[in-house]
Formats: sequence, structure tokens, C-alpha cells
Amino acid sequence: MTCGRDFMENPLVKQQTTGELASEDFFDSLTVEQEFMTGVDTDKVSTYIEDCIAQKDPLIKILRLVCMQSVCNNGLKQKVLDYYKKEILQTYGYKHILTLKNLERVGLLKPQSTMRNNYPTIRKTLKLWMEDANEQVCPGIHF
Repeated sequence: MTCGRDFMENPLVKQQTTGELASEDFFDSLTVEQEFMTGVDTDKVSTYIEDCIAQKDPLIKILRLVCMQSVCNNGLKQKVLDYYKKEILQTYGYKHILTLKNLERVGLLKPQSTMRNNYPTIRKTLKLWMEDANEQVCPGIHF
């Protein structure tokens, strides 16, 4: 057995991950992430992110999704970026202004530039996404 398989055979790990992976929220989040990775609807406000903010899901989850959308789309349209910032600050508190500024400073959250979006080229070159993958047959833990 490989190290990854040994890890997944641990009863405690199985118990803790089974509930998480079977939840509807996990699949909704996964679907949105996959849409961002493939470039689907990355130029507008995500209704899933809106719903997560409205339900006051953990801020780290919101920030991860917003940053992923920004990175996969070479930034967010200014209107979309301003909307996310406003919603995050109003919902989670203005103490997170510095968090948003720091994400902007490192380039994870930024307004869309006029430069060409290189993400689709990088995605294909580095084979970050398998277009014709069979999700029923997982070739390994990285899948």
C-alpha cells in the first residue's frame, strides 16, 4: 500500500472525512471551485458566495473562494470586487479591511487589468484540469 492509502485506511480519518465529503455544502463548494477553474461565470458575482456571506459561513471559506475567482479570472471586474468587499465588511466587520488590503497587496484579490488572462494557457500547459476525467475511477489521491 502507498502512504496515501494507509492514511485513508485510518478509521479516525475515515470517520472525520466521510461526513464532510458527503455534505451538500461540500459538493456545492466543489462545483463553484470547478466552475472557477474552468472559467465558467468568473466575471460576475457568484450567487454561491453571496449565499455563503448571507449565512455568515466562516470568513476563510469566503476569502478562499473570492481569491480563487480573482486568480482564475486575472482579477475581478471593479464592480464585482467592490461588491464583495462591501458585503464582507458589512457582514464580518470593518476590522477585516486590513485582511482585504493584504490580499490585494499580495495579488490574490485585485481588479481586472486590461492584460490578457494567462490562466487558461497555464491551466492547459501544466495540465491543472482534466477535461475528460472519469470521476468514478480515481487514479490517485491527487485526483
